[in-house]
Amino acid sequence: MSDWLPVVFTILMGLAILVYVVLDGYDLGVGMLLPAAERQEQDRMVASIGPFWDANQTWLVLGVGLLLVAFPVAHGEVLGALYIPVIAMLVGLMLRGVAFELRMKAEGWVTKAGKEGRAS
Repeated sequence: MSDWLPVVFTILMGLAILVYVVLDGYDLGVGMLLPAAERQEQDRMVASIGPFWDANQTWLVLGVGLLLVAFPVAHGEVLGALYIPVIAMLVGLMLRGVAFELRMKAEGWVTKAGKEGRAS
């Protein structure tokens, strides 16, 4: 059993990172297409990813958490060597979340009973 445990954790880490890349790729693709879209299309595009964009980072956290639990020495080496890029990525993820929230507030979006839409 102890021979299979590293393999299982490696597969789980790879699966978590793959799910993050696929799901967050949709969010990032929408973000890249926003400048080329009309105003009404932009609203529709942002509304399409609104319920999901925040949850996608959970997969990244799961992958890094599995790395820490299963391979603590590798976690220290990898994140120690990539400290600046990891910090830049985390700041970017935070700024993206802030940008989504500020966009909704600036454009008069309201939330009532779990529904989002334009304020009348």
